Amino acid sequence: MEKRVDSVNTTPIVIAFVLLLVAFFALLNHQAYRFFYPFSTTSSGLSYKAKRIGNGRKAKEGEWVQLSIIIKESANKQKKEEKDKPSRKSSIFINSLDEPQPFILPFSDDLQNKAIKEMIGMVEEKQRVIFKFSPAYFFQPQKPEDLERILTHFELKENDELTADIEIDKIMSKEERIEIMEKKRAEQRAEQTEKDKQKIADYLKSNTIQALSTAYGLFYSIDQPSQGLLLPNIKWLKCII
Repeated sequence: MEKRVDSVNTTPIVIAFVLLLVAFFALLNHQAYRFFYPFSTTSSGLSYKAKRIGNGRKAKEGEWVQLSIIIKESANKQKKEEKDKPSRKSSIFINSLDEPQPFILPFSDDLQNKAIKEMIGMVEEKQRVIFKFSPAYFFQPQKPEDLERILTHFELKENDELTADIEIDKIMSKEERIEIMEKKRAEQRAEQTEKDKQKIADYLKSNTIQALSTAYGLFYSIDQPSQGLLLPNIKWLKCII
């Protein structure tokens, strides 16, 4: 008696495997393209390439941008300088990551460095872009002797290369920026108030002083209780506004 064996249809499995391979190589090619494709260059001599895609929105005149920005000597030059002169510190001209508060700049003529304005204007919200440029492009001296003085100060040469790493976190209107700043100031005031109240409480405790406090952070002690409707004789210790 013959035993019948049903054949298994492997076509869907093969198709799924092929699609998975296609998706993998497409992703691999996209990542390689992001990191290895050449820089593009503008008519002003500014070279750039995107490291992360954005949402398509760019800053308009009069708006504000919250961003991270690092401007420094190119990595190749830093390595060469460190090898030739180990004691020389690499030049970092701007590093917003060192700032305790969010780095917010106006996208307008109030931004005196026109090179930075051009770069910011090319970056979309949520996008990260790397720029390369010369010292003359970045410092934009009015006279040739001004550039020479700047180069000497920063130990740079005219043909050196600088880089900027810019990522825009948020683009906002003037009103949105004011709202954010007011909220931040309120948080800072509340934080400072709590610190001050704790200092006062510690002082009172260490000096064995009995005191009352209000919800506004006002501490006081009563030297002598009042009689009837007369106000008490109050010794004010600290008022926090």
